[in-house]
Amino acid sequence: MYCSKCGAQNELNSKFCIQCGNSLNQVVDQEDKKVKSIKTISVIAFIFSIILPPVGLVLSIIGLVKCNKYKKETNKNVSYLPFNIVGIIVSIFISFIIILIILVFASVFSIFNSNDKILKSTWNCRTNSYFGNYVLTVQFNEKDFLWAKYGDEEENQLRGNYYILSREYDDGTSEYEIKFTPNYYISNGIESDDYPKSMIMDIDFDQTSATITSENSFKYYCERK
Repeated sequence: MYCSKCGAQNELNSKFCIQCGNSLNQVVDQEDKKVKSIKTISVIAFIFSIILPPVGLVLSIIGLVKCNKYKKETNKNVSYLPFNIVGIIVSIFISFIIILIILVFASVFSIFNSNDKILKSTWNCRTNSYFGNYVLTVQFNEKDFLWAKYGDEEENQLRGNYYILSREYDDGTSEYEIKFTPNYYISNGIESDDYPKSMIMDIDFDQTSATITSENSFKYYCERK
């Protein structure tokens, strides 16, 4: 150990400095306190590196600095140095995994959110019986829809609510399975209840076009207005 008064090196168990006669008991007590402090911060840093990586990373770095400082002052290694090294590695690794998970969820949310905005729009649609002519205007709002005959919207329309049963996203196309619940139908200016209580349809969207397929395989080919 080193004398705190003159800096001379002494034997580990020496009670007095061989150079100046200074008592070395105080030096031993100070070293014990430093070791205990390093132990505390090293163990806490290791625990936090698992449960709260950013905090664990900071504490592990502080612990590592204290270990290096202690070695320079006493020329002795501290057995808790590996705690801090492992804490730094674990903190960085877990933080990377957390950031990766957040980015994946953000990406998925962004895709679904942008696709929802495409769904909530108005489309000009033609059936496979009227190629080349738009025959319907299909409007999707937040939760309800309006299907109206193109050019004759007030006389022929179907209104109701819809619910998304499932959705997938593949190569720029959003594929939805949607349950429609009609609640208002007017045909040739006359209100009627002659419509199915619910309908299941598949809708494939990209940025500008869509295909709507009903349960009986009747298709509508649509373009965004």
